[in-house]
Amino acid sequence: MSNEEDHETPMAGESAEKLKILLHAESKASNLCLDNDSLPDMKTMFAAVIPESAEAIDECYSQGEAYMDHNLKLDQMLEEAKKRERVSTHLLLTPSQVAIGTLYKTQKNELIRLQKVLDDITEENYKLMNEIRKGIREKQEKAARIDSSIDQFAKSIITVNSIPTEDLIDAMNEIDLKENRL
Repeated sequence: MSNEEDHETPMAGESAEKLKILLHAESKASNLCLDNDSLPDMKTMFAAVIPESAEAIDECYSQGEAYMDHNLKLDQMLEEAKKRERVSTHLLLTPSQVAIGTLYKTQKNELIRLQKVLDDITEENYKLMNEIRKGIREKQEKAARIDSSIDQFAKSIITVNSIPTEDLIDAMNEIDLKENRL
């Protein structure tokens, strides 16, 4: 042990008296263990020790009392709930709820059906659009071939028109003679 632990400071006067009252109040408070019925006694004990904080003590007392009342009510509600039987009945739907449910289900089924119809129509539309594109492409190719044939025919006409008529008649006679020989 050191000197500091052996040395006790003597208390004198008002401080010693307040400490004694406080220790006495603390021991009484500990013995009462904060029982709901002992709160008024504790209030008076602490008010004697610190009279300048009487308002704060009153406020703490009222808050503590409200807290204990609230917890007591909760405990009672829990006990009552444990004693009650569990709900074993099923709620029955009202006719309006059944009607709304049926209407909702019908509308949902109709929406699914219409969505399927829309998907089918969209697929058919894409097929038709592809066929139309293919037809347009074929038509453009035929038109290009016809234009090419017309251009060749026009060139042939120009070429034929540039040949003198007598030379043309002679060329035709030669062709006829060759055919007869064969």
